[in-house]
Amino acid sequence: MSKQIGLFEKLANAAGHMYRYQLTQLPRRKALWKDCWHKELKPPTLDDWPAIKKEFKQMMDTVVSRSYTQWTVMDTLVRTCVAVEIICWFFVGEAIGRRSFAGYIVPATYVDKKIANMAKHHKDST
Repeated sequence: MSKQIGLFEKLANAAGHMYRYQLTQLPRRKALWKDCWHKELKPPTLDDWPAIKKEFKQMMDTVVSRSYTQWTVMDTLVRTCVAVEIICWFFVGEAIGRRSFAGYIVPATYVDKKIANMAKHHKDST
């Protein structure tokens, strides 16, 4: 008759398996993150600015000349998806910065000094 493994023993075994798996995957994931950082996340260098200015000027010329009406459906779809992705990442970054989806967390007892002075002067004048 074999002894049944308890819940904590199962969790400990699973944690050991996960740790060993992650340890073997670490070099590959580290290389992937490094590659992603160098291609996508690093800020633009001074050498990149002329290309950025050129592409921005092309975009503005397209809007002004209304040549976007000549784009194919696929090209329009790709550009729309890129624009939506940029906008969504902006809002995700804002939510991360606020540490809240709903808005900035403000204590209930907080009153701005400027508003407090306005209220005080209003109360004094009445």
